[in-house]
Amino acid sequence: MKKLLAAFFGLLGLAWWRKRAEQPREDTADALRAKLAEQRPQEPPPAEPEPEPEPEAEPEPEPQADVETRRHDVHDRARAAIDDLASPDD
Repeated sequence: MKKLLAAFFGLLGLAWWRKRAEQPREDTADALRAKLAEQRPQEPPPAEPEPEPEPEAEPEPEPQADVETRRHDVHDRARAAIDDLASPDD
């Protein structure tokens, strides 16, 4: 009995599969694009862009400290940090 039921459902599934394969398929991506194009409102062409304002003159940078002065400051801070790490906190 089990073999008869399995054969029956197998034939039923095969018939369904063949019927489905015979139906022409619609390209769903193209169909969706067409449907969206129909529903999308037509936008007016963009207006001419406004001219960009002229950039303002950049202020001249302030003179920075001498390179040697900055170098000494950095070294002094580094020595102080090393001294703080080297000193015992007992």
